[in-house]
Amino acid sequence: MNIAAILSGGIGNRAEAGIPKQFVELGGRPMILRTVDAFERCDDIDEILVVSHPDFIEKLETMRREGNFKKWRRTIAGGKERYLSSYEAVKAFDGSNGNILIHDAARPFIQPELIHRLVKALENCEAAAPAIALSDTLVGVDGQRIKSAPLRENYRLVQTPQAFHLPVIRSAFEIALKDININATDDCGIILNYLPEIEIKYIEGDIFNKKLTYHSDIEIFNKLFLEKEENRLHN
Repeated sequence: MNIAAILSGGIGNRAEAGIPKQFVELGGRPMILRTVDAFERCDDIDEILVVSHPDFIEKLETMRREGNFKKWRRTIAGGKERYLSSYEAVKAFDGSNGNILIHDAARPFIQPELIHRLVKALENCEAAAPAIALSDTLVGVDGQRIKSAPLRENYRLVQTPQAFHLPVIRSAFEIALKDININATDDCGIILNYLPEIEIKYIEGDIFNKKLTYHSDIEIFNKLFLEKEENRLHN
C-alpha cells in the first residue's frame, strides 16, 4: 500500500493572504485541492490522508465529501510543529507495512510522474526524496560575514514528497520523540539524525515542483494554473 500524507497544518503567515495559504484559490480551485488532485490521479497511490490544523478539519472534510474523492478518505489533526504533523500521519497507519509519501500542501505542481519515480525507488531502498541542483552559489556565514563557499555540486535542494517504508519512519520518530532537544528540519532529517544507518536515496526532482511561500507567489501560481486550464480547454 502506498499512502500520501499531505501536510496542511500551517496558517501561512509569510504568504500574507488573509486566509491559510492552503485555501488560496489557484486557477479557481483551492490550493489544497490542487495538491490532492495530483495524488488522486496517480495510479501508484492507494490512499490519501490530509493532516490539518484542528480549526480547519471541518472545512476540509466538507471539501472531501463534496469533491467525491476516491482516495482521500480522512482528515486528521496535526501537531504544533511540522514534524509532529508528520508523526500524526505515521501514527494514523500503525500496524501497516506499506509506504508513506509525506508532502507539503503548498507544493500544488507535484506531478504523478515524480510520485511514480519515488514509489519505484522504494523498491530498492527504505527512504527516498527528490532533490534538485542549486542554481546559485551556497555560502556559509558568520553574522554579516561570508565565511565559506562550498562547491554547490556537492549540495542539492530537497523537495517533497519524501518517501519511506512505514516501519522505518515510524521507528525513527519513536526514537526522535524521546529526545528533548529534537532536531528535525524535515522528514529526511528524522532519519538522518535518529536512524543514521538508513540510507536515503535521492532521485532527480522537478524544478516546477515549487512551494508557495510568499505573497508574491500567489499571483505567479494562479497565473500558471489559469494558463494550464486554458490550454486544457483548447486541446
